[in-house]
Amino acid sequence: MAQPPNNQVPRNLSVLIPDECNKPLSYYMVCGIKEAYPDAKIYVIGAANDQQSDWRLFMRLSKFFDQVYDSEFKFKEVGFHLDVMQLIQELEIDIIFPATELAFKYVSTKREDLGRVCKLPPLPSNENLLTAFEKDRLGKYLMEHNLSTPKTMSLEDFQAGKEIEYPILLKPIQGFGGYGILKYDRPEDVKIPEKRRVPFIAQEFVQGYDIGCNVICKDGEIINYTIQESLLKSVNIGPKYRLKFLQHQGVLDCVAAASKALNWTGVNNIDLIYNPELNKVWIIEMNPRFWGSTLSTMQLNMNFPAMALKLAYGEEVERVSYKEQVHIKHTEAFKDFIKGKKNYPWHQTSMRFFMADLKPTVERMLRTKLKLNLIPKKRPMRVHRS
Repeated sequence: MAQPPNNQVPRNLSVLIPDECNKPLSYYMVCGIKEAYPDAKIYVIGAANDQQSDWRLFMRLSKFFDQVYDSEFKFKEVGFHLDVMQLIQELEIDIIFPATELAFKYVSTKREDLGRVCKLPPLPSNENLLTAFEKDRLGKYLMEHNLSTPKTMSLEDFQAGKEIEYPILLKPIQGFGGYGILKYDRPEDVKIPEKRRVPFIAQEFVQGYDIGCNVICKDGEIINYTIQESLLKSVNIGPKYRLKFLQHQGVLDCVAAASKALNWTGVNNIDLIYNPELNKVWIIEMNPRFWGSTLSTMQLNMNFPAMALKLAYGEEVERVSYKEQVHIKHTEAFKDFIKGKKNYPWHQTSMRFFMADLKPTVERMLRTKLKLNLIPKKRPMRVHRS
């Protein structure tokens, strides 16, 4: 493997993305990589899952991915790690670059092995990464460090009668896009989910509206950030497709204090609640991975995937400022256009990303909305170890 200089990202770098291939986060991340490094070779190794899952098919058809490999093993199984190590050698991979929660956890726990054969993404300590990912650990950590967060406890403590004020939220400790969160206004309304893929926590519901902050840090210091709020403030749970990017000193101060306490390095997506009447901000959870609005932040000249690559190679990451503006997902912009309600320019939507890779996007739209399968499915490329 040709080793590039330690302080320069090679223009034709080769990237391996470990992924469960059931979310679009890797695709969003790759859009950022390819915009900054169009000659990069992008490979995906998909952990054992539905081999014909929605986003796995999407990535196989996308022009941004050179190959999508399928492993027979799950992230936590030894076989998956052996498959990864083999591909790194066979494909002469320069850097392993995760996008999703499971992938970040895998790379973090295997950082010693992986670091001997390729470069790693910028990461905090493994302990702090897991603390940020798991809502029960994060709530306890933030409360112990006197950082602003709602009272949080394990489901076991909640069921044992530990004091908490209503309304409350019951949340899975791991999740994506706000799915699986339940809100209860009174104790008598509470219904504990019987089937739970992961443990749940109980958290006091604080009055206000969602506000988010995306950061890239080095040794606890924020290098660049974006702050956004939903234009639909009545919707507090679930993914946000209509965003306004803004400046908010209270949010920035709160996130900076938490990043310093965790000595954070790398990317992080922080969900907060802001109450304008109290002028108070609470950290609700952290998602130390790439986020659903990665393409939106790129519209602000904030290419976080490219920044993370530079950080991994020891390059200086320039500080970027941005102006307040709205950003609308292209699907929502289409709806507004049809209804005659579109009052913003197309460049403040994700339209350019939609147009840049039409084949998988159109195929997915036809397959999921109209149930039409017009493009033959690519045959899976499996990893075969000698």
